[in-house]
Amino acid sequence: SNSKIPTKNLDELAKSGRIFTDAHSSAGTCSPSRYSMLTGRYHWRRFNDVVTSFGGPVISSERLTLPRMLKETGYHTALIGKWHLGWDWSKIRKKKRSVSPEDFDWEKRIPKGPTEQGGFDYYFGEDVINFPPYCWFENDQVYGKAPNITFNSAEYEKLNQKEGRIQHNPGPMVDGWVFQDIMPPWFRGV
Repeated sequence: SNSKIPTKNLDELAKSGRIFTDAHSSAGTCSPSRYSMLTGRYHWRRFNDVVTSFGGPVISSERLTLPRMLKETGYHTALIGKWHLGWDWSKIRKKKRSVSPEDFDWEKRIPKGPTEQGGFDYYFGEDVINFPPYCWFENDQVYGKAPNITFNSAEYEKLNQKEGRIQHNPGPMVDGWVFQDIMPPWFRGV
């Protein structure tokens, strides 16, 4: 391939399989298009918007997903990056509607996320880059440091955005979380 990034193994895989070069999305937003890609179903049969901050899972437990199908044929599956299809936050929430870091038990397992609902063997990433909680996850738990401060309008002003205004919702955040640094680390090792 003529890519700037060498993809020797992917090129070899493409030579021995089928290549799809014309794909379409069921929606112009992330949650609905992710749902459709993972389940093979139109999102509007289940929901019609993005999953909100601390939103519940949109993939039902009995729904066949692409990772589950691949596992049935012997593949191991992983998701690295953004999930944004909901978790069962009620299992770690101490107060019903609060978004302060101390109102969650970050040591507990968070059910119905990428491994349970999505069917992936492994997950590492953040839920949504601009929705709380602002922290890393591995499988169904917070990875590393748990959220310990609240992102709010004062924190938002510290972002000092030069152009445009990216929406960032208030809620639990790990101190030192730098929004602009979240995506580049994924590509530094390439």
